Amino acid sequence: MLDGDGRQRAFPFYVVCDVSQSMWHPEHNIGVRQVPLELLAEAVPQLIGKIQRKPAVADAAFMSVIGFHSSVEEVLPLTHLNDIVDLRPFKRGAQTNYAAAFQFLYERLREDCGRLSRSHRLKRPAIFFLTDGIPFYGSEAQPEHVWRVARDRLVALDVLPQIIAFGFGQARRNVLCKVATTQGSRPLAFIAKGGIDVAEVLGALMKTLFISINASVETGELSVRTPDSMSWACPAAAG
Repeated sequence: MLDGDGRQRAFPFYVVCDVSQSMWHPEHNIGVRQVPLELLAEAVPQLIGKIQRKPAVADAAFMSVIGFHSSVEEVLPLTHLNDIVDLRPFKRGAQTNYAAAFQFLYERLREDCGRLSRSHRLKRPAIFFLTDGIPFYGSEAQPEHVWRVARDRLVALDVLPQIIAFGFGQARRNVLCKVATTQGSRPLAFIAKGGIDVAEVLGALMKTLFISINASVETGELSVRTPDSMSWACPAAAG
C-alpha cells in the first residue's frame, strides 16, 4: 500500500496486555472455565492470523505484543504482519506496574518508529492497552503521579502515539480515562459492562481490535468501535 510519494505505508500497532496475578491466579478467577491470561494466549495469535488473511491490511500493518506486570516482557517485537510466524508465551506476572509499561513503550516506540520512518511513510502508532485492574506496585497502589509522568512522556513523542484503554475485572473508569488519549474531545477508554463473563468480554474485545486495525489501515486514520460487551468509560474531556 503506497502513499503519494511512492513509499510503503507503515501502521504500527502495539497490543499491551496486563499479565499480573489477577489475570491468571485461581483465587482471583473463581468459577471461570479459563482464566483471562489463557484466553489472551489463544486470542492474540488468532487475531494476528485473521489480519494476515487480509492482504491489503497485512501489507501495511506492523504489530508488537507486550505483557506487563511488575516488569515488562516483549512477547513479539514490532514485526511486519506478513513476517509473524509465532509468539512467545505470555509470562505469569505478579503486580501491575503501569509506570514500567509506559516507560518501556516510550523507549520501544522511539526506536521502532525511528527505524520505520527511514523506509516507510509512518502513520501514528496505536497502543491497545488491556488491563483488569488498577496500577499497583510494591505494597500499595502505584501513585498516579508516578505512572502519569511516564504515560505523558510517551504520548508526547513526535510520532504522537494514541492509547486506547480497555478495562475489565477490577479496572476503574477514572484510571482508564487518564491512560487513554482522546479522539475529538473524548478519551478512547472502554470498560466492561457489569455481569458479563470475561470470556465474552475478551472475545468482543478481540473482534473490535480486528475491525479497528482493518478500518485504520484502510482509512489512514485510527478508527475504534466500542466492543459489544463494553461501554465508554468516561465523558468527553481533555487528556
